[in-house]
Amino acid sequence: LDLIYHARVSRGNDVDPALATLAAHPDEDVRKAAVEALGWRAKKRGGPVEPLLKALKHKDPDTQFLAAEGLA
Repeated sequence: LDLIYHARVSRGNDVDPALATLAAHPDEDVRKAAVEALGWRAKKRGGPVEPLLKALKHKDPDTQFLAAEGLA
């Protein structure tokens, strides 16, 4: 989870594919942290929004909420 935080604030876009993969991780804590990081990166670093759009369709309502918040 510490690495997800560091990936979140990374200046480069090399971390975006890894975060997108983690956004579908079965572990709830990892998935939520990755979706939240993707939302932050979309707002602050111009990151991709496609993983967030995919997360909107996740069965977990918290994941959906974090994705919607990141897109807002």
